[in-house]
Amino acid sequence: MELFIQSIVVYGFIIFVMTNAGLYTYRHQYPNGFISENNPYNKKSSFIDLFTKSHFLIPLLVYCFFVTVRERVGADCESYKQSFYNLLYGYNDRETIEQGFTSLIKFTLHFTDKHYLMFLIMGFSQIGALYYAMRKEGYLLIFFGITLFFTGTFFSLMNGMRQNITACIFVAMTALILNKKYWLWVIPITIITITMHRSALAIIPIGILGYICKDIIPNKYIQLAIIFVCLLLMDKVDYILPMELLNFGEYSGYSQETIEHYAEYSIEEKSFGFRSYLLLLSYIIIILYSNKLKAFFNSIKFNYIYCLFFVRVCLFLLFYNNFVVNRFLFFVDLFIPIMQAYLLFYLWYNKSQNNKLIFSSYIFILIVHFLYQLYDSVVKFPYEVTLYKFDL
Repeated sequence: MELFIQSIVVYGFIIFVMTNAGLYTYRHQYPNGFISENNPYNKKSSFIDLFTKSHFLIPLLVYCFFVTVRERVGADCESYKQSFYNLLYGYNDRETIEQGFTSLIKFTLHFTDKHYLMFLIMGFSQIGALYYAMRKEGYLLIFFGITLFFTGTFFSLMNGMRQNITACIFVAMTALILNKKYWLWVIPITIITITMHRSALAIIPIGILGYICKDIIPNKYIQLAIIFVCLLLMDKVDYILPMELLNFGEYSGYSQETIEHYAEYSIEEKSFGFRSYLLLLSYIIIILYSNKLKAFFNSIKFNYIYCLFFVRVCLFLLFYNNFVVNRFLFFVDLFIPIMQAYLLFYLWYNKSQNNKLIFSSYIFILIVHFLYQLYDSVVKFPYEVTLYKFDL
């Protein structure tokens, strides 16, 4: 119970800081209101702002601090530490792993013989890329902390950190993908991310998919019908997957034995239960508002993010227990909390009686999901990787 309370305090504090900094960012960027035609905000906000503007820097530092000093938060947390100390003592257990990660460890060893700097850089690479992607949309940052933690996406970021770094960079590449003038930058950036995790090769086809689909968002009733069909066909259509997908899983660093192990685990242990239905309900609410959201935000960027959000929901339902597909979906998982932030801002900004009710209900759904996840971890303790534990 002590760790349960500690987790609520730590995660709640991070959310509080991110939310208040997001409010300041929004009011600074849109002093005349979101839909005003006379906003003085300079749209040429740069990467340097993440280090020089307090409303960006403070939440990033708070987030990175708790990522750095955590213990057993994220399934791979301890294995990353072990890799660091193995290399420190001359044993490289990552010889077959992408060189970007090994180079990161070697770089931090020039400054310290502790793993904290490695975790700091990895954490900042994730959250810094996400904030960079949303730096011009301060209204998203108001609610992004809430959706990031309450959906459990944060715990996903802490698990498979190398692959999630590449996924966060993919989100940051949105502006490049949507502007034909910058397409040539996509390839070298992708090549660099591959050195961190080979699965980053998927960035190119996923980016192309989002770009093509951005102008063909179906109406909400067709979307709901598709979701319903995907739910009915859950785990019944794996046979249609090409063998190349398994090969992609092996190319990405997962041995066939690992894939088979996780597949067996999923069949025996993983079920579409209470928390999954809560998240599905939150997705359905977004779909019900999709037409209004598209008209309100009225941007190619929103359409692109929405399309990848919808694709992610459909594939996740269809292949719920497929390890390779779920690893592939890491690259679109982050569009879930971003899209939820879009919805929450819309409901918060357009304060009709109905929107206020939906807003409160939506927050309540996410809170219940989050608390149930922590409660489930208390039950499974010490075999859990969600409750916050300090490593000091």
